[in-house]
Amino acid sequence: MAGPEPPQGVDLLVNLSKKFGVEKSLLQLFLDQVSSDRTGGNGGITTFEVDELIEWMIPKPCGHELIRIGGSGDGAYLVPDDLSGIEACFSPGTNNYKYFEDTLATDFGIKSFMCDFTSSVEKFHTPLIKGMQSFEKKWLDVSASPDNLDINNWVAANSAPDTDLMLQIDIEGAEYRNLLHATDETLTRFRIIVIELHGLAYLSKEEFREGIFGPVIQKLSRHFTCVHAHPNNCCGVTVHGGAAVPSVFELTLLRNDRRRPGGERLELPNRLDVVNVDRLPPISLEGPWLKHADAEASLAQATENRLAWLEKQVTLLVDDKAKRVKRDELSDFLIRRCLPNANLARGKRTRQSAADKSVRTSEAFAGVRDSGRGIRTDKHASPWWSIDLGAVYELDGIVVYNRTRGKPLCARGLRVQASSDGEGWVQIARHRAKTSFGGHELLNGIGPFFVNCKKMKARYVRLVGAGETMLDLEDVEIYGSIASD
Repeated sequence: MAGPEPPQGVDLLVNLSKKFGVEKSLLQLFLDQVSSDRTGGNGGITTFEVDELIEWMIPKPCGHELIRIGGSGDGAYLVPDDLSGIEACFSPGTNNYKYFEDTLATDFGIKSFMCDFTSSVEKFHTPLIKGMQSFEKKWLDVSASPDNLDINNWVAANSAPDTDLMLQIDIEGAEYRNLLHATDETLTRFRIIVIELHGLAYLSKEEFREGIFGPVIQKLSRHFTCVHAHPNNCCGVTVHGGAAVPSVFELTLLRNDRRRPGGERLELPNRLDVVNVDRLPPISLEGPWLKHADAEASLAQATENRLAWLEKQVTLLVDDKAKRVKRDELSDFLIRRCLPNANLARGKRTRQSAADKSVRTSEAFAGVRDSGRGIRTDKHASPWWSIDLGAVYELDGIVVYNRTRGKPLCARGLRVQASSDGEGWVQIARHRAKTSFGGHELLNGIGPFFVNCKKMKARYVRLVGAGETMLDLEDVEIYGSIASD
Protein backbone atom coordinates (compact mmCIF):
# COMPACT_ATOMS: atom_id res chain seq x y z
CA MET A 1 0.00 0.00 0.00
CA ALA A 2 1.34 3.39 -0.91
CA GLY A 3 2.19 5.66 1.97
CA PRO A 4 0.87 9.20 2.49
CA GLU A 5 2.40 12.15 0.76
CA PRO A 6 5.30 13.62 2.76
CA PRO A 7 4.02 16.40 5.04
CA GLN A 8 4.36 19.96 3.85
CA GLY A 9 7.92 21.15 4.33
CA VAL A 10 9.73 17.87 3.66
CA ASP A 11 11.03 19.12 0.33
CA LEU A 12 12.69 21.97 2.22
CA LEU A 13 14.76 19.61 4.37
CA VAL A 14 18.03 19.95 2.50
CA ASN A 15 20.00 21.68 5.24
CA LEU A 16 18.34 20.43 8.42
CA SER A 17 18.00 16.86 7.21
CA LYS A 18 21.73 16.84 6.55
CA LYS A 19 22.47 18.40 9.95
CA PHE A 20 20.46 15.76 11.82
CA GLY A 21 20.98 12.90 9.37
CA VAL A 22 17.26 12.31 8.76
CA GLU A 23 17.15 11.17 5.14
CA LYS A 24 13.89 11.33 3.20
CA SER A 25 13.82 7.53 2.80
CA LEU A 26 13.93 7.08 6.60
CA LEU A 27 11.21 9.67 7.10
CA GLN A 28 9.00 8.08 4.42
CA LEU A 29 9.40 4.65 6.02
CA PHE A 30 8.15 6.09 9.30
CA LEU A 31 5.23 7.84 7.59
CA ASP A 32 4.23 4.57 5.95
CA GLN A 33 4.23 2.82 9.32
CA VAL A 34 2.21 5.37 11.28
CA SER A 35 0.05 7.08 8.66
CA SER A 36 -3.07 6.43 10.73
CA ASP A 37 -1.59 8.46 13.61
CA ARG A 38 -2.01 11.68 11.63
CA THR A 39 -5.77 11.17 12.02
CA GLY A 40 -5.54 9.88 15.58
CA GLY A 41 -5.65 6.19 14.70
CA ASN A 42 -3.20 4.85 17.27
CA GLY A 43 -3.16 7.48 20.00
CA GLY A 44 -0.35 9.91 20.70
CA ILE A 45 0.02 13.32 19.11
CA THR A 46 -1.77 13.86 15.80
CA THR A 47 -0.23 17.07 14.46
CA PHE A 48 3.18 18.64 14.40
CA GLU A 49 2.08 22.07 15.60
CA VAL A 50 4.38 23.79 18.09
CA ASP A 51 1.76 23.86 20.85
CA GLU A 52 1.03 20.12 20.61
CA LEU A 53 4.71 19.18 20.54
CA ILE A 54 5.33 21.33 23.62
CA GLU A 55 2.26 19.86 25.31
CA TRP A 56 3.72 16.36 25.01
CA MET A 57 7.02 17.48 26.56
CA ILE A 58 5.27 18.94 29.63
CA PRO A 59 6.00 16.50 32.50
CA LYS A 60 3.10 14.63 34.05
CA PRO A 61 2.83 12.72 37.35
CA CYS A 62 3.68 9.04 37.04
CA GLY A 63 2.82 7.63 40.45
CA HIS A 64 6.48 6.85 41.23
CA GLU A 65 8.95 8.90 43.26
CA LEU A 66 11.78 10.31 41.17
CA ILE A 67 15.33 9.40 42.14
CA ARG A 68 18.66 10.73 40.84
CA ILE A 69 21.06 8.33 39.16
CA GLY A 70 24.65 9.21 38.28
CA GLY A 71 26.09 11.49 40.95
CA SER A 72 25.72 15.24 41.39
CA GLY A 73 26.94 16.75 38.13
CA ASP A 74 26.39 16.73 34.38
CA GLY A 75 25.39 13.22 33.32
CA ALA A 76 23.11 12.63 36.30
CA TYR A 77 19.43 12.12 35.53
CA LEU A 78 16.16 11.75 37.41
CA VAL A 79 14.18 8.57 36.75
CA PRO A 80 11.09 6.98 38.31
CA ASP A 81 11.81 4.62 41.19
CA ASP A 82 10.59 1.74 39.05
CA LEU A 83 13.85 -0.05 38.26
CA SER A 84 13.13 -3.47 39.71
CA GLY A 85 13.10 -6.09 36.97
CA ILE A 86 15.00 -4.04 34.38
CA GLU A 87 17.59 -6.32 32.82
CA ALA A 88 19.93 -3.80 31.20
CA CYS A 89 20.52 -0.21 30.18
CA PHE A 90 21.67 0.73 26.68
CA SER A 91 23.76 3.91 26.68
CA PRO A 92 24.93 5.36 23.38
CA GLY A 93 27.04 8.49 23.70
CA THR A 94 28.89 7.63 26.89
CA ASN A 95 31.78 10.03 26.34
CA ASN A 96 34.38 9.34 29.07
CA TYR A 97 31.97 9.37 32.01
CA LYS A 98 29.74 6.51 33.10
CA TYR A 99 28.63 7.49 36.59
CA PHE A 100 25.02 6.84 35.57
CA GLU A 101 25.85 3.30 34.51
CA ASP A 102 28.06 2.77 37.57
CA THR A 103 25.16 3.61 39.89
CA LEU A 104 22.84 1.28 37.99
CA ALA A 105 25.34 -1.55 38.46
CA THR A 106 26.29 -1.02 42.11
CA ASP A 107 22.93 0.10 43.53
CA PHE A 108 20.39 -1.71 41.35
CA GLY A 109 22.20 -4.67 39.77
CA ILE A 110 21.43 -3.44 36.24
CA LYS A 111 23.88 -4.20 33.45
CA SER A 112 24.87 -1.54 30.92
CA PHE A 113 25.85 -1.77 27.28
CA MET A 114 27.66 1.37 26.14
CA CYS A 115 29.00 2.71 22.86
CA ASP A 116 30.80 5.85 21.74
CA PHE A 117 33.22 6.09 18.84
CA THR A 118 34.91 9.16 20.39
CA SER A 119 35.86 7.33 23.59
CA SER A 120 37.70 4.22 24.70
CA VAL A 121 37.94 2.13 27.84
CA GLU A 122 41.32 3.71 28.69
CA LYS A 123 39.71 7.18 28.79
CA PHE A 124 36.95 6.28 31.24
CA HIS A 125 37.14 8.04 34.59
CA THR A 126 36.06 4.79 36.26
CA PRO A 127 36.99 1.25 35.16
CA LEU A 128 34.50 -1.11 33.58
CA ILE A 129 32.69 -3.22 36.17
CA LYS A 130 33.36 -6.84 35.24
CA GLY A 131 30.27 -8.79 34.32
CA MET A 132 28.07 -5.68 34.52
CA GLN A 133 29.35 -3.30 31.86
CA SER A 134 30.26 -3.69 28.21
CA PHE A 135 31.65 -1.02 25.88
CA GLU A 136 32.01 -0.85 22.09
CA LYS A 137 33.99 1.87 20.34
CA LYS A 138 31.30 2.51 17.75
CA TRP A 139 28.68 5.05 16.75
CA LEU A 140 24.98 4.34 17.13
CA ASP A 141 23.74 5.02 13.63
CA VAL A 142 21.37 3.88 10.91
CA SER A 143 23.81 3.19 8.07
CA ALA A 144 25.66 -0.08 7.67
CA SER A 145 29.32 0.37 8.61
CA PRO A 146 31.96 -1.49 10.65
CA ASP A 147 32.06 1.59 12.90
CA ASN A 148 28.29 1.68 13.51
CA LEU A 149 25.81 -0.17 15.69
CA ASP A 150 22.18 -0.60 14.63
CA ILE A 151 19.91 0.00 17.63
CA ASN A 152 17.61 -2.90 16.76
CA ASN A 153 20.43 -5.40 16.33
CA TRP A 154 22.34 -4.08 19.34
CA VAL A 155 19.38 -4.52 21.67
CA ALA A 156 18.41 -7.93 20.29
CA ALA A 157 21.95 -9.29 20.58
CA ASN A 158 22.43 -8.25 24.21
CA SER A 159 19.13 -8.95 25.98
CA ALA A 160 16.56 -11.64 26.50
CA PRO A 161 13.49 -11.13 24.29
CA ASP A 162 10.96 -10.84 27.12
CA THR A 163 12.65 -8.46 29.60
CA ASP A 164 12.34 -4.73 30.22
CA LEU A 165 15.24 -2.43 29.45
CA MET A 166 16.32 1.18 29.86
CA LEU A 167 17.69 3.59 27.24
CA GLN A 168 19.94 6.53 28.15
CA ILE A 169 20.71 8.41 24.94
CA ASP A 170 22.78 11.58 24.51
CA ILE A 171 24.24 11.61 21.00
CA GLU A 172 24.27 15.28 19.99
CA GLY A 173 21.41 15.36 17.49
CA ALA A 174 21.76 11.80 16.17
CA GLU A 175 18.93 10.75 18.49
CA TYR A 176 16.31 11.68 15.89
CA ARG A 177 17.42 9.38 13.08
CA ASN A 178 18.14 6.50 15.44
CA LEU A 179 14.74 6.69 17.13
CA LEU A 180 13.02 6.86 13.75
CA HIS A 181 15.01 3.80 12.72
CA ALA A 182 14.10 1.85 15.88
CA THR A 183 11.22 -0.57 15.44
CA ASP A 184 8.24 -0.48 17.76
CA GLU A 185 9.34 -3.88 19.01
CA THR A 186 12.67 -2.37 20.08
CA LEU A 187 11.22 0.83 21.51
CA THR A 188 8.63 -0.88 23.66
CA ARG A 189 11.34 -3.00 25.28
CA PHE A 190 12.43 0.16 27.09
CA ARG A 191 10.53 0.78 30.31
CA ILE A 192 12.36 4.07 30.85
CA ILE A 193 14.02 6.36 28.31
CA VAL A 194 16.29 9.22 29.35
CA ILE A 195 16.96 11.37 26.32
CA GLU A 196 18.77 14.62 25.66
CA LEU A 197 17.05 16.45 22.80
CA HIS A 198 19.15 18.81 20.71
CA GLY A 199 18.40 21.54 18.19
CA LEU A 200 15.16 22.79 19.74
CA ALA A 201 16.08 26.32 18.67
CA TYR A 202 14.68 25.16 15.28
CA LEU A 203 11.27 24.27 16.72
CA SER A 204 9.49 27.15 14.97
CA LYS A 205 10.85 26.01 11.61
CA GLU A 206 8.28 23.92 9.77
CA GLU A 207 10.91 21.73 8.13
CA PHE A 208 12.32 20.77 11.55
CA ARG A 209 8.90 20.03 13.05
CA GLU A 210 7.50 18.17 10.05
CA GLY A 211 10.57 16.28 8.94
CA ILE A 212 12.66 15.65 12.08
CA PHE A 213 11.33 16.48 15.52
CA GLY A 214 7.60 15.94 15.04
CA PRO A 215 7.82 12.39 13.65
CA VAL A 216 10.11 11.34 16.52
CA ILE A 217 7.80 12.81 19.17
CA GLN A 218 4.81 11.25 17.45
CA LYS A 219 6.50 7.87 17.51
CA LEU A 220 7.43 8.17 21.19
CA SER A 221 4.03 9.53 22.20
CA ARG A 222 2.28 6.29 21.23
CA HIS A 223 4.06 4.38 23.99
CA PHE A 224 5.63 6.85 26.46
CA THR A 225 4.75 9.77 28.73
CA CYS A 226 7.17 12.51 29.75
CA VAL A 227 7.49 12.38 33.56
CA HIS A 228 10.38 14.79 34.11
CA ALA A 229 12.00 17.63 32.18
CA HIS A 230 15.31 19.33 32.94
CA PRO A 231 16.74 22.21 30.89
CA ASN A 232 20.42 21.79 30.12
CA ASN A 233 21.68 25.31 30.80
CA CYS A 234 24.47 25.04 28.24
CA CYS A 235 22.69 26.76 25.37
CA GLY A 236 19.91 29.05 26.62
CA VAL A 237 16.31 29.09 25.43
CA THR A 238 14.30 30.24 22.43
CA VAL A 239 10.63 31.22 22.43
CA HIS A 240 8.22 29.06 20.43
CA GLY A 241 4.44 29.29 20.62
CA GLY A 242 4.68 31.61 23.61
CA ALA A 243 6.82 29.17 25.62
CA ALA A 244 10.52 29.50 26.43
CA VAL A 245 11.97 26.20 25.22
CA PRO A 246 15.48 25.12 26.25
CA SER A 247 17.68 24.60 23.19
CA VAL A 248 18.96 21.39 24.80
CA PHE A 249 16.37 19.54 26.85
CA GLU A 250 16.71 16.43 29.03
CA LEU A 251 13.50 14.40 29.23
CA THR A 252 12.67 11.29 31.23
CA LEU A 253 10.02 9.08 29.62
CA LEU A 254 8.09 6.24 31.21
CA ARG A 255 6.30 3.56 29.21
CA ASN A 256 2.58 4.11 29.54
CA ASP A 257 1.81 0.71 31.09
CA ARG A 258 4.11 1.55 34.03
CA ARG A 259 2.30 4.74 35.05
CA ARG A 260 0.28 4.60 38.24
CA PRO A 261 -2.84 6.67 38.90
CA GLY A 262 -2.64 9.61 41.25
CA GLY A 263 0.61 10.86 42.69
CA GLU A 264 1.61 14.27 43.97
CA ARG A 265 1.88 17.27 41.69
CA LEU A 266 5.37 17.79 40.34
CA GLU A 267 8.00 20.33 41.27
CA LEU A 268 9.94 21.87 38.40
CA PRO A 269 12.79 22.06 39.07
CA ASN A 270 12.89 19.00 41.25
CA ARG A 271 15.02 19.38 44.38
CA LEU A 272 17.26 16.61 43.02
CA ASP A 273 18.03 18.36 39.73
CA VAL A 274 21.61 19.51 39.16
CA VAL A 275 23.10 22.29 37.05
CA ASN A 276 24.87 20.98 33.95
CA VAL A 277 27.25 23.92 33.44
CA ASP A 278 28.40 25.55 36.68
CA ARG A 279 29.52 28.82 35.13
CA LEU A 280 26.06 29.53 33.65
CA PRO A 281 22.88 30.34 35.57
CA PRO A 282 20.24 27.63 35.93
CA ILE A 283 17.27 27.77 33.56
CA SER A 284 13.84 27.65 35.16
CA LEU A 285 10.77 26.25 33.41
CA GLU A 286 7.82 28.61 33.62
CA GLY A 287 4.36 29.15 32.19
CA PRO A 288 2.94 26.13 30.35
CA TRP A 289 5.69 23.84 31.63
CA LEU A 290 4.11 24.01 35.11
CA LYS A 291 0.69 22.76 33.92
CA HIS A 292 0.93 19.60 36.04
CA ALA A 293 3.26 21.03 38.69
CA ASP A 294 2.81 22.79 42.00
CA ALA A 295 3.54 26.34 40.80
CA GLU A 296 4.28 27.75 44.25
CA ALA A 297 6.64 24.92 45.21
CA SER A 298 8.29 25.10 41.80
CA LEU A 299 8.90 28.83 42.16
CA ALA A 300 10.35 28.30 45.64
CA GLN A 301 12.72 25.61 44.37
CA ALA A 302 13.74 27.70 41.35
CA THR A 303 14.49 30.62 43.67
CA GLU A 304 16.54 28.39 45.98
CA ASN A 305 18.55 27.11 43.00
CA ARG A 306 19.10 30.64 41.77
CA LEU A 307 20.26 31.81 45.18
CA ALA A 308 22.66 28.88 45.48
CA TRP A 309 24.14 29.62 42.08
CA LEU A 310 24.49 33.35 42.79
CA GLU A 311 26.05 32.73 46.19
CA LYS A 312 28.62 30.53 44.50
CA GLN A 313 29.40 33.31 42.03
CA VAL A 314 29.89 35.77 44.91
CA THR A 315 32.26 33.34 46.60
CA LEU A 316 34.25 32.88 43.40
CA LEU A 317 34.52 36.61 42.83
CA VAL A 318 35.64 37.28 46.39
CA ASP A 319 38.06 34.37 46.41
CA ASP A 320 39.59 35.60 43.16
CA LYS A 321 39.87 39.11 44.60
CA ALA A 322 37.87 40.69 41.76
CA LYS A 323 38.93 44.29 41.28
CA ARG A 324 36.55 47.19 42.00
CA VAL A 325 34.03 44.84 43.64
CA LYS A 326 33.38 44.65 47.37
CA ARG A 327 31.72 41.76 49.09
CA ASP A 328 28.96 43.90 50.57
CA GLU A 329 28.07 45.23 47.11
CA LEU A 330 27.96 41.73 45.68
CA SER A 331 25.86 40.46 48.55
CA ASP A 332 23.48 43.42 48.27
CA PHE A 333 22.92 43.19 44.53
CA LEU A 334 23.19 39.47 43.88
CA ILE A 335 21.91 37.81 47.03
CA ARG A 336 19.52 40.01 48.99
CA ARG A 337 17.88 41.39 45.84
CA CYS A 338 17.67 38.30 43.64
CA LEU A 339 14.20 37.10 44.62
CA PRO A 340 11.76 36.66 41.73
CA ASN A 341 10.79 39.92 40.00
CA ALA A 342 13.26 41.98 42.07
CA ASN A 343 15.11 42.85 38.86
CA LEU A 344 13.08 45.77 37.49
CA ALA A 345 14.47 45.26 33.98
CA ARG A 346 12.94 41.83 33.56
CA GLY A 347 10.19 41.76 30.93
CA LYS A 348 10.23 45.53 30.29
CA ARG A 349 10.06 47.26 26.91
CA THR A 350 13.39 48.21 25.33
CA ARG A 351 14.69 50.26 22.41
CA GLN A 352 18.10 50.22 20.75
CA SER A 353 19.96 51.96 17.97
CA ALA A 354 20.96 50.35 14.69
CA ALA A 355 23.61 51.04 12.07
CA ASP A 356 20.96 52.18 9.56
CA LYS A 357 19.83 54.85 12.07
CA SER A 358 16.55 53.02 12.76
CA VAL A 359 15.32 52.19 16.26
CA ARG A 360 14.57 48.60 17.15
CA THR A 361 12.18 47.69 19.93
CA SER A 362 11.49 44.68 22.09
CA GLU A 363 8.43 44.18 24.27
CA ALA A 364 10.00 42.01 26.96
CA PHE A 365 13.68 42.17 27.94
CA ALA A 366 15.39 39.00 29.17
CA GLY A 367 19.08 38.62 29.94
CA VAL A 368 20.91 35.31 30.08
CA ARG A 369 20.14 34.89 33.78
CA ASP A 370 16.48 34.82 32.75
CA SER A 371 17.21 32.50 29.82
CA GLY A 372 17.24 35.30 27.24
CA ARG A 373 19.89 36.62 24.89
CA GLY A 374 20.86 39.86 26.60
CA ILE A 375 21.83 42.92 24.53
CA ARG A 376 23.53 43.06 21.15
CA THR A 377 23.55 46.02 18.76
CA ASP A 378 25.10 46.65 15.37
CA LYS A 379 28.51 48.26 15.25
CA HIS A 380 28.20 52.03 14.71
CA ALA A 381 28.97 55.34 16.39
CA SER A 382 27.77 55.59 20.00
CA PRO A 383 25.34 52.63 19.99
CA TRP A 384 22.71 52.80 22.68
CA TRP A 385 20.14 50.62 24.41
CA SER A 386 17.37 51.90 26.69
CA ILE A 387 14.68 50.39 28.86
CA ASP A 388 11.35 51.74 30.11
CA LEU A 389 10.71 50.58 33.69
CA GLY A 390 7.04 51.57 33.37
CA ALA A 391 7.04 53.94 36.35
CA VAL A 392 9.38 56.25 38.23
CA TYR A 393 11.58 54.39 40.71
CA GLU A 394 14.12 55.35 43.31
CA LEU A 395 17.05 53.41 41.89
CA ASP A 396 19.38 51.61 44.27
CA GLY A 397 21.79 50.17 41.76
CA ILE A 398 22.44 48.79 38.30
CA VAL A 399 24.53 45.73 37.43
CA VAL A 400 25.85 45.38 33.88
CA TYR A 401 27.14 41.94 32.85
CA ASN A 402 29.58 41.92 29.96
CA ARG A 403 29.59 39.03 27.50
CA THR A 404 33.10 37.77 28.22
CA ARG A 405 32.93 35.14 25.49
CA GLY A 406 31.71 37.63 22.93
CA LYS A 407 33.47 40.92 22.34
CA PRO A 408 34.24 42.10 25.87
CA LEU A 409 36.44 45.05 24.89
CA CYS A 410 33.42 46.74 23.33
CA ALA A 411 32.21 47.61 26.84
CA ARG A 412 35.16 49.89 27.62
CA GLY A 413 33.98 53.41 28.32
CA LEU A 414 30.33 52.35 28.68
CA ARG A 415 28.10 55.17 29.94
CA VAL A 416 25.04 54.61 32.13
CA GLN A 417 22.34 57.26 31.94
CA ALA A 418 18.93 57.77 33.52
CA SER A 419 15.85 59.86 32.72
CA SER A 420 12.43 60.51 34.16
CA ASP A 421 10.79 61.28 30.79
CA GLY A 422 12.94 59.51 28.17
CA GLU A 423 14.16 62.79 26.69
CA GLY A 424 16.48 64.50 29.16
CA TRP A 425 19.29 62.16 30.17
CA VAL A 426 21.64 62.38 33.15
CA GLN A 427 24.87 60.40 33.21
CA ILE A 428 25.17 58.49 36.47
CA ALA A 429 28.24 56.40 35.74
CA ARG A 430 30.94 55.72 33.18
CA HIS A 431 33.32 52.82 32.96
CA ARG A 432 36.76 54.44 33.01
CA ALA A 433 39.22 51.56 33.30
CA LYS A 434 41.67 50.87 30.48
CA THR A 435 40.52 47.28 30.31
CA SER A 436 36.93 46.07 30.17
CA PHE A 437 34.81 44.42 32.87
CA GLY A 438 33.39 40.93 33.32
CA GLY A 439 30.01 39.31 33.51
CA HIS A 440 28.95 35.96 34.88
CA GLU A 441 32.58 35.03 34.32
CA LEU A 442 35.49 37.17 35.44
CA LEU A 443 37.46 39.06 32.82
CA ASN A 444 41.10 39.37 33.91
CA GLY A 445 39.95 39.17 37.52
CA ILE A 446 37.24 41.81 37.08
CA GLY A 447 33.57 41.18 37.77
CA PRO A 448 30.43 42.94 36.48
CA PHE A 449 30.08 46.73 36.33
CA PHE A 450 28.25 47.94 39.45
CA VAL A 451 26.60 51.35 39.55
CA ASN A 452 25.43 52.87 42.83
CA CYS A 453 22.43 55.02 41.88
CA LYS A 454 22.01 56.57 45.35
CA LYS A 455 18.19 56.63 45.20
CA MET A 456 18.13 58.61 41.97
CA LYS A 457 14.58 58.89 40.60
CA ALA A 458 14.15 57.64 37.04
CA ARG A 459 11.81 55.73 34.76
CA TYR A 460 14.25 55.12 31.92
CA VAL A 461 17.79 53.74 31.92
CA ARG A 462 20.11 53.95 28.93
CA LEU A 463 23.49 52.40 28.12
CA VAL A 464 25.70 54.14 25.56
CA GLY A 465 28.83 52.73 23.96
CA ALA A 466 32.01 54.80 23.52
CA GLY A 467 32.95 55.62 19.93
CA GLU A 468 32.62 53.28 16.94
CA THR A 469 31.64 50.06 18.69
CA MET A 470 28.78 47.71 19.52
CA LEU A 471 26.99 46.71 22.69
CA ASP A 472 27.43 43.01 23.45
CA LEU A 473 26.18 42.36 26.99
CA GLU A 474 24.80 39.34 28.80
CA ASP A 475 22.51 41.10 31.25
CA VAL A 476 21.41 44.34 32.81
CA GLU A 477 19.81 44.27 36.24
CA ILE A 478 18.14 47.29 37.80
CA TYR A 479 17.11 47.43 41.44
CA GLY A 480 15.01 49.96 43.27
CA SER A 481 11.62 50.76 44.77
CA ILE A 482 8.66 52.71 43.46
CA ALA A 483 9.18 56.42 44.01
CA SER A 484 6.98 58.21 46.50
CA ASP A 485 5.15 61.33 45.35
